[in-house]
Amino acid sequence: MKIVISHIPPTECATGKQLRGIGQDAFLCITNAGGKYQEIIRGRVRATYFILTLTGKEVSEADKTPSKALEQAAEEVTGNLF
Repeated sequence: MKIVISHIPPTECATGKQLRGIGQDAFLCITNAGGKYQEIIRGRVRATYFILTLTGKEVSEADKTPSKALEQAAEEVTGNLF
């Protein structure tokens, strides 16, 4: 898992499934390009942006729900940024 905190708006996962309860403007993107599977949650708390990336765990592309570990990590990050 990779966590990035920044004051610059991220370009990753600009559109995706909107998530509620994880900061503001939070989105989930699931990609499987070139055999590299990634789940990305990005969002914002006030003027601070965050991106969490989980690589390698295969799930159904139709599922479109974050893994429990990624979702819990996003909740912890937003809690610490508040």
